[in-house]
Amino acid sequence: MEELDHRLFVSSASKAIRVLEVVASKRGGMTLGEVARETGLGMSAAQRFTYTLHKLGYLDRDSRHRSFSIAPKILRLGMFYLHGNELVSTAEGRLIQLAQECNESVNLVILDNIHALYIWHRPCRELVSVNIPAGTRLPAYCTASGRAILSQLPDAQLRQILDNTPIDQRTATTVTALPDILARIEEVRRTQVSLSNQECFEGAMSIASPIRDERAAISISLPISRKPDAAALKALSRRLLQTAREIAEDLDVLHNR
Repeated sequence: MEELDHRLFVSSASKAIRVLEVVASKRGGMTLGEVARETGLGMSAAQRFTYTLHKLGYLDRDSRHRSFSIAPKILRLGMFYLHGNELVSTAEGRLIQLAQECNESVNLVILDNIHALYIWHRPCRELVSVNIPAGTRLPAYCTASGRAILSQLPDAQLRQILDNTPIDQRTATTVTALPDILARIEEVRRTQVSLSNQECFEGAMSIASPIRDERAAISISLPISRKPDAAALKALSRRLLQTAREIAEDLDVLHNR
C-alpha cells in the first residue's frame, strides 16, 4: 500500500469525502449532530462541509427532519467510472454470455485495499438467487473473488493486506486462521479457481477465477439450495476459467501486450 505523502495530501478534501461516506452509510439520512459525531468533526466544521456538499448537489437536505442524505448526483461519479473503465467494457459481453449459459448471478470484482469491490453484476433470473449489487465491498479474505485476486499478488503484498485486515467470523464456516487462509489462496494459485461455501453469507456460495494481470476476478454466485454436484461444479469451474482467460486475452489485444 502506498505510503501517505503529507506534502501532497489535502486534509480538507479527505474530510469532505469522509462526510459523504458516512452519510451514504446511513439509511434514512443523518442529522448534523450525527455527522459530526460519526466523522469526529466539530459542529462548525460539519456544518460547513454539509452545506458545501449540499450546494454542490452531492447531499440532499430534509428541512423538516433537519437531516442530510446522499443526492442522486453522486450516481454520476459511479457511471463515469463504469463508462470509462476498460476492464468493464472489455469483459461485459463475455460476462453476459456466461450468465446466460449458467443461469446464475455473475460478477466482476476488483481489489479495493483489503476489500473485494463488485463493479459489475448480472443478476440471476431465478426466483431464489444471490444478487450482489455493483458497489458492494466485502472482505477479500472470505470471498471467492477476493481470494482469487489475492492469489495473484506477490507474497509480501498479500501478507501486508492480510495483516491489515480484521479477520471476523462472519458465518459458522468462515475460515479465520491465517495459515488456513493462506492455504486456500495457495490452492487458488495452483488451480486458478476459488470457492467460497457460505463463508461470507449463510446460504450462498461463489466460484471465482482471477483475470491475469488485472488484479480482478470474475465470479458466479448461487444459493446453496442449487449447489452443484462434483461433476457440475467441475464443468462450471472450467467454463468460468475459460471466460477469465478470454477476458485476459481481449485485454492483451487492447493493450498490445
